[in-house]
Amino acid sequence: MTQKIRVLLYCRLARDDSMVMECQKAYLRRWAAENGYTAVGEITEVGSGIQHDRPGLAEVMRAVQKKRMDALVVRKLDRLARRPLDAYWLIEQLKKKGVDLICTDEKLTPDLFVTRF
Repeated sequence: MTQKIRVLLYCRLARDDSMVMECQKAYLRRWAAENGYTAVGEITEVGSGIQHDRPGLAEVMRAVQKKRMDALVVRKLDRLARRPLDAYWLIEQLKKKGVDLICTDEKLTPDLFVTRF
């Protein structure tokens, strides 16, 4: 039997809206289950994606350091970071620890940083 890939689910909203947050979490949970992943946790936060010192992002990075997951799952890259250089830096930090980034609603391609941001 093969071991399922462990994923940490991350949701961020700019404004507090509990209904939208619950929908985002439910979507990621369902996506993980339907794709054969094991969700090992969820991190949610409300605030601007431009800020570097977000508590939820710090929690993600602690989980990365502790190797709690094989991949981080977000709906879109802009949920993780709003600026291209910040997103690139975060992806590199994940890679250094052997953690993949999965965006459920968009493909991560080199031109994404040019066309998306």
